[in-house]
Amino acid sequence: MDEKEENKLNRLSKTIRSMGYFKWDTKNINQ
Repeated sequence: MDEKEENKLNRLSKTIRSMGYFKWDTKNINQ
């Protein structure tokens, strides 16, 4: 995996973490 891809993933996970509701959403979908 090259640096660009890694940076994209890091940005994405930061975004997801900052939207706290995302985790809650996925839990509901999984049930």
